[in-house]
Amino acid sequence: MGDKQSYTVVKTKSYLKDLKKDKDLNRYLPSIQDFEESLKENPFPKGVKKLKGKKDEYRYKFGKKRRLIYSVNKELNVIALLEWHKKKENINNRR
Repeated sequence: MGDKQSYTVVKTKSYLKDLKKDKDLNRYLPSIQDFEESLKENPFPKGVKKLKGKKDEYRYKFGKKRRLIYSVNKELNVIALLEWHKKKENINNRR
């Protein structure tokens, strides 16, 4: 039996800033916290999609209107939470 690698989850400044700007954050906060915790054991849970044209970047949906964008560094076992935004914002034209 092989031991599963554990990942470190890092919240970027831009991610934290995005969370603060979201007026409906309280609705999503428990789900966000659960997702962040689950990433430590499995960086690619069901429902995650790789972003086209972005190396090692993924998005996860929260309901119909919110997305969490993150990157995975498999060599260092680090997951960086990059952005939190409403669906209508184009994720290919971001910062």
